[in-house]
Amino acid sequence: MADIPNPHDRLFKELLTRVDAAQDVARNYLPQDIVRLLDLYNIA
Repeated sequence: MADIPNPHDRLFKELLTRVDAAQDVARNYLPQDIVRLLDLYNIA
């Protein structure tokens, strides 16, 4: 992976490139009104 100067950016980039982790973050940290609008099961 290219150098990312901010370690927090690296964490989120690594975390959100895994579909299962991205789904979990969305379900647990976004407001439920937004989660209902997302199609978390058909992420390619």
